[in-house]
Amino acid sequence: MRALRKLGHLDEAESELTEALRLYPGDPHSHFEMALVLEARETADVDFEPTREAREKLGDLER
Repeated sequence: MRALRKLGHLDEAESELTEALRLYPGDPHSHFEMALVLEARETADVDFEPTREAREKLGDLER
């Protein structure tokens, strides 16, 4: 999904990430990638729940 985002295939990346988050809702990397996709579209909202959750979960992983 990161590759899709980096290639600019944002619709496909979002679709894949939506399915990944449906299957694994606690995966911080998928939440983070989704936030990056939305940011690339300039539709990201700083209060967007998946973005906040991803940052919290990735912070927990780094500790």
